[in-house]
Amino acid sequence: MKHIAPVILLLLSLLAGCGDQEKAVKPISVPAIPLKPKEPILIKEESGQRPSRVQVKKSASGKPSLSKKEEAEIMEVLTNHIKALQTEDLALYQTTLSRTAQTYNYNHEQSAFRIFLKQYDFHIRLKDARVYKTGRDLKTAAIYTFFEASIPNVRQTENYEEVVIAKKDPDGWKLSAAIGLPKVLSD
Repeated sequence: MKHIAPVILLLLSLLAGCGDQEKAVKPISVPAIPLKPKEPILIKEESGQRPSRVQVKKSASGKPSLSKKEEAEIMEVLTNHIKALQTEDLALYQTTLSRTAQTYNYNHEQSAFRIFLKQYDFHIRLKDARVYKTGRDLKTAAIYTFFEASIPNVRQTENYEEVVIAKKDPDGWKLSAAIGLPKVLSD
């Protein structure tokens, strides 16, 4: 009897839901809607603004690319940025940043630069840099950078990779963002 009681309770609980008062649910007929396959959507890099009527140089792939002069201007800004860090030149540092930067707060950078230089004694050396991508409007450019940073008093040297975004402001090319790349490959 002790073994049968739990089985009976289980059976009763299963049957409790089966009664005469339940109503059957009738299926609803839905009109057939012809489905068309969606066309793939391309993700746009920029806002869709067309470049001005200026003669635009195109790369081998047919995409617009910057002139050698523009690339040289971008590299000069990047070089000045590194030079400002090396020489602790706040004025030069500020001239390399866009006032409408994506990841820099232009006004905050002055105090952050001073604090950073007081806390750390470091040396930085740019080993490689190249513009590898531009926006369709030719007002933004992505720069791959590879540099070496060392802290002499700790005797530690590390290599870093960053993607630096430059944008063309009314007063020339300026740095707008810097995104550090993860260290997944050994040096």
